[in-house]
Amino acid sequence: MTLQVIAERPGEAGSFVFYAPAGQPQTGEGLPILWLHGWAHDHRDWPRLIAEFPGRRHYAADAPGHGKAPLPPEAWGPDEYAAALLDQLPPDLAGGLLIAGHSFGCRVGMCAAARSDAIKGLMLIAAPGAQRKRSLGWHVRSRWLKLLSTSAKLSDKLIGTRRYARFAEKFGSPDYKAAGAMRPTFVRVVNVSLEPFAAQVKQPALLVFGEKDAETPPELGERFKSLMPDAELTIIDGATHNGLLAEHALAVATRLRRFLQRTGL
Repeated sequence: MTLQVIAERPGEAGSFVFYAPAGQPQTGEGLPILWLHGWAHDHRDWPRLIAEFPGRRHYAADAPGHGKAPLPPEAWGPDEYAAALLDQLPPDLAGGLLIAGHSFGCRVGMCAAARSDAIKGLMLIAAPGAQRKRSLGWHVRSRWLKLLSTSAKLSDKLIGTRRYARFAEKFGSPDYKAAGAMRPTFVRVVNVSLEPFAAQVKQPALLVFGEKDAETPPELGERFKSLMPDAELTIIDGATHNGLLAEHALAVATRLRRFLQRTGL
């Protein structure tokens, strides 16, 4: 399946690039679905799942700083991404839409749903942003790293050292190290709790998690389900974070289809 650009603002900071399947009809069954990718991914994550719903209209997006979309104008958090998304939606989606997201895309989708009634339902795959259970050792290491980080930043500011850069290269996550110009945005995104936004989501929501996902374990799904009044949680046996869109994509599609049938969306 080929996805082609249908809307973009070339070079405009903070703009999304929107795609649709080549030859897509103007009407379809049910509400259209907007697919939102994970961090450091883009619209190319979605053709395999889109192909499982041939009767619907589909749209996918590159979020600012990903794929072909220009960088955001400053360091954005997920709510800034959501506000920009809602402001730029293609006219075809004005009558209402569903959002399907993976990881970072869930952050944006959840904030968008909290902001707008135009979002009629959510399908969230490996959603991050809720508090996790952590061991005492994790908390001790986290506090130690925070002290090291603060000390390095203060040293850089007061006496012109480059300690923080060395700290980040040694202790930063792979996503942080690879983020380049997007590092400030990455830091903002991962440090925003989505729990207050989840509590504002009144739309039907499907939460899909992988049994073996170490990045966003199923316990996050339990937490989000407790915060959303109309949420359903499903766990895919043996699936990892990225495996939900790869070797377990058909299992995910089955869960999405059941959700759409149950809700009539």
